[in-house]
Amino acid sequence: MISLFTTVVLCFLSASQCLFVNGSPTNSPRDDAREQVKSEYDYIVVGGGTAGLTVADRLTESGRYTVLVIEYGDFGSAALPPMRTLNNLDSRQFNFCSDGSRRCSKFLQYYSLMANPFYSSTWNEQQNTTCCAWQNAWRATTFTPPPQALANEFDIKTDRRFWGNVGTKIYATLPSFQWPQLKTNFRAFRDIPGATYPPDSGSGLPGVFWFPSSYDPVTITRSFSRTGHWDGLNRRNYQTITGSRVIKITFNGDQASGVQYVPSSATTVTASNVKTVKAKKEVILSAGSIHSPQILQSSGIGPKSILKAANIPLKVELPGVGQNFQDHLFNPGHAFLFENFTADPSPEDLNDPAFAAAAQQQFDQNKTGPLVVASGNSAAFLPLSVVAPTTFARLVSTFQSADPAAYLPPNTHPTVIAGYKAQQAILADAFRSKGSATYNIQFGGGAVEGFSVNLRPTSRGTVNVDPRDPLFLDPIVDYRALSNPTDLAILIEFMRFTRRYMATPTLASSAPRELAPGANVTSDADLGEFIRGVMWPTVFHPIGTNAMAPKSLGGVVDTELRVYGTRGLRVVDASVIPLLPGAYTQQTTYAIAEKAADLIKAAQ
Repeated sequence: MISLFTTVVLCFLSASQCLFVNGSPTNSPRDDAREQVKSEYDYIVVGGGTAGLTVADRLTESGRYTVLVIEYGDFGSAALPPMRTLNNLDSRQFNFCSDGSRRCSKFLQYYSLMANPFYSSTWNEQQNTTCCAWQNAWRATTFTPPPQALANEFDIKTDRRFWGNVGTKIYATLPSFQWPQLKTNFRAFRDIPGATYPPDSGSGLPGVFWFPSSYDPVTITRSFSRTGHWDGLNRRNYQTITGSRVIKITFNGDQASGVQYVPSSATTVTASNVKTVKAKKEVILSAGSIHSPQILQSSGIGPKSILKAANIPLKVELPGVGQNFQDHLFNPGHAFLFENFTADPSPEDLNDPAFAAAAQQQFDQNKTGPLVVASGNSAAFLPLSVVAPTTFARLVSTFQSADPAAYLPPNTHPTVIAGYKAQQAILADAFRSKGSATYNIQFGGGAVEGFSVNLRPTSRGTVNVDPRDPLFLDPIVDYRALSNPTDLAILIEFMRFTRRYMATPTLASSAPRELAPGANVTSDADLGEFIRGVMWPTVFHPIGTNAMAPKSLGGVVDTELRVYGTRGLRVVDASVIPLLPGAYTQQTTYAIAEKAADLIKAAQ
């Protein structure tokens, strides 16, 4: 069983080998009114996000099948420049507070709108034939390298062999501008033993590299699933309805027969606001790692104890629904100030009205200058052995030998525990591997740097319906961040490594000074206390709550993304990823959608 689970996980861990990312703008969007929705479609897609719009596009492109996409939010304007931030997108976010930490997090209704793709497969040395047999399923992106002069100045390596250019509206673009300080930050890793510089961010190797952003190289507007897989299609066989909440999946025996939905503003079900639409072939659940398990549980599919507490009749007992919740951990508090910061210009200059106005004018007139940069394009994705060369072996041994149930939620089902035991073995291999990243730091090019991300958390949370009102209250989201002590131990090692990086000879002329917690904070206890106070349990990469794994290991869907115990029901979103990759999740989610579309069409 473990070998099968390992194959499944490795496929997703190396999925960024197989796909290259994101969407682009076209004509005005089409949004159908509730009154125009027909009674029946071949396929119903629940959720118009990264995966949902991708699979809907692929299923309708031949004209053979009818598809309805039901989206909770609104699509709004697609013409967003790269510098647009999360704070400008309140209408496109969900705000959840973790039941355990009480920390609140915003989730984009379609994450790819803001994401920077990270093309880093961290299991390149352990590629398996299952994943690579899928490579033809991943649609390539349209990749644009930076101007050659900029590439020479900043040592930006790219290799088109790792990219496809098939004319898709899925764009990955390296900007025509970079902040000068990034040259020094990038070079400084040459002083770190074991740090390498891969030939391209898409090579599948960990290291220090430049990666592209998700935007159209001509219009310089954000490229995401809506612009790449929805705008301008206007197909007779493809309808979309927004502002609608799917409350449950309907069944005829074990066959998914359709869905029930109400307006997003509804707080209860009434005869006048609830509608049912039928699916002749399949219901495709693409509501994301938070809402897909909520819809399954509300439909009677999930852990028996959770459904019983919510008075939901049991349809299919699947203990893994809503379990295995993971997200990358972020330490935004560990900060260094370059006291001798001489780079000109810098991101801080955008706070100067005159500089900001000139940058805006340059962008408006030529689509060039500082405003073509999103959140940065330079990062390190490093193995744990590079980050903690003297301590990683002991740390990994302690993690791998621990009781798999010790740090999981109380009363976790035995199959979910068995799945986590399999994950322990896979994670231990990843921690020991020189070809697998655990540490991530991304650079913005300003006077303050140092924030790191743990790419391989070992703690596991849950997403379950609220028993008080499973249909209309937000699900209970519990990250359980740092519940496994390995995560804290790794984050402590991250802080020590970042200090070593900031002390490299290359950075000496910039005079980095630690702002927080301060260079005098050195003990495990004090560093751990600092981390607990500042850590974010998310960088908006939630996965795992409907894991693709054997049912005996807590899996919810099989290798064709079909929900166990049902017919005509698949989950196609990041919730099926059983274990976080050592990279960010946008391109993996696109890969899932592309593969799912091929699987669905092949089944007809």
